[in-house]
Amino acid sequence: MTTWLLADAAAQSTAPSGITNSQTTVVLQSTAGFPATGYGQLPVTILDAGNGAYNANNPLATPYEYAYVTANNQGTNTLTWTRGRAGTSGTPFSAGAIVAAGFLKEVMDANTGAFARIDAKAGVLQLGGLGNVTGPPTTGTWATGDEWDDVNGTKWVCTSAGTQGTWKTAISLYRARASSAAGTVVNSGFAKITLGTKTYDPNTNFDATTNYRYTCPVAGYYQVIGKVGYPSGPSSGLILALIYKNGTEVCRGGGTGTISGPVTSDIISCAATDYLELWGYSSVNNTSGGAVSDNSYLAIAFLGSS
Repeated sequence: MTTWLLADAAAQSTAPSGITNSQTTVVLQSTAGFPATGYGQLPVTILDAGNGAYNANNPLATPYEYAYVTANNQGTNTLTWTRGRAGTSGTPFSAGAIVAAGFLKEVMDANTGAFARIDAKAGVLQLGGLGNVTGPPTTGTWATGDEWDDVNGTKWVCTSAGTQGTWKTAISLYRARASSAAGTVVNSGFAKITLGTKTYDPNTNFDATTNYRYTCPVAGYYQVIGKVGYPSGPSSGLILALIYKNGTEVCRGGGTGTISGPVTSDIISCAATDYLELWGYSSVNNTSGGAVSDNSYLAIAFLGSS
């Protein structure tokens, strides 16, 4: 598979002379591929390709800069631009620098004109449904907790820092239920539900043997649904299903009377390594019907980054 680099933009050219850190125009080998008017503000990335240390497989490892092109004089191959955009500053570049359409860590696919994200650490593009890189990155130095989106839209999280790093998928499609052999008894107070049977947990984020909790692999928003099922509800008193984050209640659902399966649901903002648990509550002693049934469950889906 081909790895797309930033220089694979649909519109690109090189500067035969060096570029100072403040000049407001640049003469390129050709500006024919750039829009004639610049559409007011055409984002471009400047790469230091004339630098002896420049590596096409990691183009952001040497100086780079983002700019807005405001005019394109194709007769003289001259672009007029505003320098130091999107968090970068005016930078001098060697003769042979590449000017390529697209910035903000994005670039256009030369065949489709679609934009794709470039990762500053790996220096490669993930072409979101169009491209050629599947799975976690194979270059760059990463820290634990770093995130990566591959071409299929799969999110990955780095679990061990280092060159290339160790990765696991961050997709959260998880559900666990209480097993009949491990039913929790909720009597006159709160109790964590021991969800001992996983329905699905492709990323092994849930501990179904010791702590009975889901650990969030990445920061973002999670849809959480929990149910506490009783063989028979209490004849009186309050009964609840509750979601705890890091040991503190964040949502609850239930009522009084003979409710036998209170449910709670919410969208919860979590940081990486936050954990979620299902708890039950009864205001009365439910010795006769307090053991939760195997239709108690906790289901979680990752919705997206914060």
